[in-house]
Amino acid sequence: MSARMKMVRGPSHGFKKMIADKRARVAEQLLPEWNIVKGDKVRVISGSCEGEEGVIKTIRRKRNQVFVVGVNVSVNTSRPMQSKNGYFYRRESPIDVTNVALIDPSTNLPTSVRRLRQEDGKRVRVAMASHTVVPEHPYKRKDRRINSATDTPFDVVNEVTYVPRPAVKITRGVQQAADEILAKNGFAGASA
Repeated sequence: MSARMKMVRGPSHGFKKMIADKRARVAEQLLPEWNIVKGDKVRVISGSCEGEEGVIKTIRRKRNQVFVVGVNVSVNTSRPMQSKNGYFYRRESPIDVTNVALIDPSTNLPTSVRRLRQEDGKRVRVAMASHTVVPEHPYKRKDRRINSATDTPFDVVNEVTYVPRPAVKITRGVQQAADEILAKNGFAGASA
C-alpha cells in the first residue's frame, strides 16, 4: 500500500475502503519558471484531449497543472440534501503543464516559449518557432480589502519596538560606544 493512501472504515459497511490523502499530493519536481500564464491560448499536445485548444482558466503551480476552458471536461454529481435536489455539473479537470503548448499568435501553431531580455533590459516571452514577442495579459489580482476598524495601521507595524542586546559580555568602553551609536540612530532608550 502506498504511503499516500489511508485505510478508512466505511460508516455502515463491514469492509474497508481506500482513499487518497489529497493534502499530500505535490509535484515531484516543480518548474522553476512558468512561461505559460493565466489567459494564454494553448493547445493540448499529448494525452486524451490531444489537439483541443482553449484559454487557461487556472494554474496550480504546486502541482504543475493547468485548467483549460472547455478541455478535459468531466461530469460530476452533487448528492441530494435536505434543502436541495441533486444535480449534474461539468467542470474542467487539470492537465499537466508539460502536455500543453502555447499557440504562437503570428502562426497560430503550438510553440515553445522562452523568456529573453530586450535591449532596454525588460524580460519578455518569445515564441521560439517564429521568434516573435508574445504579449503579456493584463491579468490583475483582486485588490486586498483593508478593514480600518480591525487591521493594524502600517506605521504601528513598521515601528521598531525591540533592539536586541548582544549576548556576550562586553567591556564598559565598548558598551558606551555602542550606546552612542544607538543614540545617533534614534534608539535613545536602548541602554536602559
